[in-house]
Amino acid sequence: MAIKALLYSRGIKAIGERNEEYCFDILARRRNDLLVIKVVNDANKITPTAAQGMKRISKFFGALPIIIANEIDGSEIEDDIVYSKFNIPVLNEETFEKMLRENAPLIYVTKGGIYVKLNSSKLRKSREALGLTRGDFARLLGTSRKTIINYEHGLYDATIFVAAKIEEIIGIEVFEKLSIKSLKKHFISQKIKQKNIYYQNRFRNKNLSIFTSILRELGFSSISFLKTPFKAGAKLENRKFKLVIDLEDKEIITREREEMLVDVAEITCSKAILITKREKKDLDEENIITISEESLKNPYKVKRMIWEEFTFSDQK
Repeated sequence: MAIKALLYSRGIKAIGERNEEYCFDILARRRNDLLVIKVVNDANKITPTAAQGMKRISKFFGALPIIIANEIDGSEIEDDIVYSKFNIPVLNEETFEKMLRENAPLIYVTKGGIYVKLNSSKLRKSREALGLTRGDFARLLGTSRKTIINYEHGLYDATIFVAAKIEEIIGIEVFEKLSIKSLKKHFISQKIKQKNIYYQNRFRNKNLSIFTSILRELGFSSISFLKTPFKAGAKLENRKFKLVIDLEDKEIITREREEMLVDVAEITCSKAILITKREKKDLDEENIITISEESLKNPYKVKRMIWEEFTFSDQK
């Protein structure tokens, strides 16, 4: 996949392959930033369920969801512009590469038009350094003093036309750079705030329901995931200790699925948990905690197993 090759070329670790069954294709990590990426030709092919799945997993792991596409709403996606689908950023491959390089301004589309993200503090300081009053600046831009106040308080961003005038007068340093950080701030902080998802779900699978109930007694909150190659997640908020959980249900966990669980746990800085129908001795015990259906009948044993792992992780 071209996107994985691009990530590798930038020294970014990435896992996953294109898979229509899942809400994401790639998980990628650069230092403390995690990306949940879905690659499609047409962004309109993203379903509400898939979008909700991306948001859930992103919120749980503190990640940025991104859709990489060539088209949206019947038109080709333009270079250097960030679009939106279900309040998830949508950009083409070239713009995605610029986001990784952080060498372009953040330009985004809304129903009201195309806007350039302003750094309100830099804008105010630059205006003052030029000796311009807000009234002077407004006249140069062909806008109102109130609009300048809104710019400098971070309430408005500049239209593409006003941004061109700002660049002529001040320069491009007052525009926010297109980056993982700026997209997180723009989309996650303001657009896709959701109700707290860290609550005890009503899991349909009996074994998963029993296990997450045990976790709750240890102080964990749990969540089910949608359209992912694993079933659930759990975390201790105050310790940033996370679990990625999969289980044997109607299907047998294959070696490939097991490896994916380990890879996901590693890239998300989590611990892998696999709930099995019976005891298994051929699994990757170093990287996966296996809990059999039979062992769930002994909650104390399960609690001790999880707590020992939690304590060990705290000591690393």
